[in-house]
Amino acid sequence: MAGLDALDRKLSGGTEGMLRVTGIPNPRLASDLRDLAMVDGVPARPAEESAPDQEELRAVGARNGFRAVVTWCGAGDSGSLDAVFVPVHEAEGVSLTGGYLPRPAAEAGAVRPMDGYVNTPGRADRAASLVGALRDHLAERLSDMMPPATITLVDRLPAVPDGAVRERGGDE
Repeated sequence: MAGLDALDRKLSGGTEGMLRVTGIPNPRLASDLRDLAMVDGVPARPAEESAPDQEELRAVGARNGFRAVVTWCGAGDSGSLDAVFVPVHEAEGVSLTGGYLPRPAAEAGAVRPMDGYVNTPGRADRAASLVGALRDHLAERLSDMMPPATITLVDRLPAVPDGAVRERGGDE
């Protein structure tokens, strides 16, 4: 659909049952998505501040006898929205849930891993605890001169393309 006016015409034209509109740009996130694109070094998407706000979607639905359920679009990390329009007579006295519709990864395209957006504050505490436990374990089993001076934690062991662990590690 090409905008709020087209949606208004579609809903006022006697749509049978529910209607789902997917991939609606979220104007509340437009500036944040531009900043994220800049940090990621990718081209920013076109400005979407003029896209309909969630409240405008609900108002168009109400004006045409529909209750709008606005939820995140399941197509990745674009910040887009889906809106499900349910006829008021079907929605009366019913708690509308289940509007979110996740899409399979193959359909959604390349999705940035969640750890690219978040940090893990407890990771340092767990790492310190692990290093301490390893030092205690080695002190019990090795002579005083043998425990290593430093212990370095790595996320994964270095491997060659076939998956075998590299004995020397590094980028050699």
